[in-house]
Amino acid sequence: MPILRQVMGKVPSVPKSRTRNFIANRTLETVQSDVHENVLSPGATIPWHLHGTEEVIVVLDGQGECLTDAGVEAYRGGDVIIVPARTRHSLRNVGTGFLRQLCIFPDDPKTERLEAEYPGQTAETYNASDSFEAR
Repeated sequence: MPILRQVMGKVPSVPKSRTRNFIANRTLETVQSDVHENVLSPGATIPWHLHGTEEVIVVLDGQGECLTDAGVEAYRGGDVIIVPARTRHSLRNVGTGFLRQLCIFPDDPKTERLEAEYPGQTAETYNASDSFEAR
């Protein structure tokens, strides 16, 4: 059973950016699921995309909006969002502090990006499995 320590909470290094802290994914040989923490700075947006599997988003802190073809839904820390497989969606931080959320997929999410990063916005990645050592 792998225990990954201190892999969450890394924040974006520049304004209007986001960081994806990968916690578990297929590169850990004992893990089939995909779990990552998204940390979005104020004004940052995750561009339109979809996944081949269901996504469960546990909102840890902050305020956001989830955009889908059905419209816009506001959410905040303590909420849980369930995005069905193949649902086009975009997420954005509408608050004044960091938006932190855990994204959980039961299997490889097979993410399809439907648009590029927005101008002036950067996306950074920290992959916990890079520093994981099997015991």
